[in-house]
Amino acid sequence: MTREEAIGAAQREAEKQGWPWLEPVEARRSRRWLIGPAVWQVASNAQSKGMNVRIHIEDETGRICRAGYTPR
Repeated sequence: MTREEAIGAAQREAEKQGWPWLEPVEARRSRRWLIGPAVWQVASNAQSKGMNVRIHIEDETGRICRAGYTPR
């Protein structure tokens, strides 16, 4: 999964949940353990506190692992 694909998947999930999607967006790919699956961590409104959508997506499968919204 590319960075753009991860952001697109996160944006679709936010729309599905009815959460606002604000720029700027931050996307990081990381692995919790050396042998574990890679996960994309995508956050909207990344440089502000509040109005943040945070979504974790498995890199290989595209499965949403966690999704949340912080209104303020």
